[in-house]
Amino acid sequence: MIADLASGTTTNVSFYDTSVPLPIGSDGDFVVGEGIAHLDTASVQTLPAGWVPLCNRVGDPLLFLDPTRTILQEYGPGSGMRTVGQGLRTVQGSCFESFELLLSTDDGVRGTLWQYASGAGTVIKVAEDVSTKTSQSLLDHFIFQHPDLVSGDVLLVSRDGSTLRPLRARAHLLTEFIEGGKRVAFTGGAADGEPKLMVASLDGSGARVVGPAADRVTFSPEGAHLIFESRGLLWGENPVGPAVAFDELDRAGKVVISGSGQYLLYSVVTGDRRGTYRIDLGPTCTASAGSCTAPAAVF
Repeated sequence: MIADLASGTTTNVSFYDTSVPLPIGSDGDFVVGEGIAHLDTASVQTLPAGWVPLCNRVGDPLLFLDPTRTILQEYGPGSGMRTVGQGLRTVQGSCFESFELLLSTDDGVRGTLWQYASGAGTVIKVAEDVSTKTSQSLLDHFIFQHPDLVSGDVLLVSRDGSTLRPLRARAHLLTEFIEGGKRVAFTGGAADGEPKLMVASLDGSGARVVGPAADRVTFSPEGAHLIFESRGLLWGENPVGPAVAFDELDRAGKVVISGSGQYLLYSVVTGDRRGTYRIDLGPTCTASAGSCTAPAAVF
């Protein structure tokens, strides 16, 4: 409900979508189910059915896709509604970022990536031949360029959305990205090969195959150690060679790395074997997983 404190009149409104933060414009205008609510006049500017608001940063102009979901519209208190771009679909962005990434595509599989920046009020081309599938970790966004049916060249989106950094690896389009320290782990490899667990430096300096595709990946707090589960075994990354299998886990054993990064604790539930074990991931283990101490039973 919007109330005019001067006249005492009220207008009933409904939330557009209670599952996302409320889009709020620079002058306090905000999106409701019926359109744009103006607090200064206690009125509602109705929009046609099918218009979709995008979750932009609080205080920036309000963004909308028209009923066809292809025309990007911007609403500002001084300019009203205006067209920013056509033939676009939303890709990535949030209420807390200064950018929105959009994609134009003819086949729904690949297309051109564009960036909307509130300061310029326009869209700028960022990259061509990118997959319509995108991914993200807890901290970063990732784009796939030159995709095939399975994978694409993985690119890290800069924090302002303006540039893409190649991570020098092919990542599977449906992979999950796990970050630790200055590295990120993911499932990669060519379409005609076996999927592999890969790790890449976030600065773009290089990537490498760690071992077989993983069911679960765990980094130590500083990112020096990478532990993963695959084929019923618990593995450790070997920086100078193939990954080393530490032990068998079988059914959903719990894996924890201590805050200092020195100790690996894990539970084993397989056959008649039950218990919790510890491996010392000391300095020699950092240089070579083959030098890590043998598992020791804790209880």
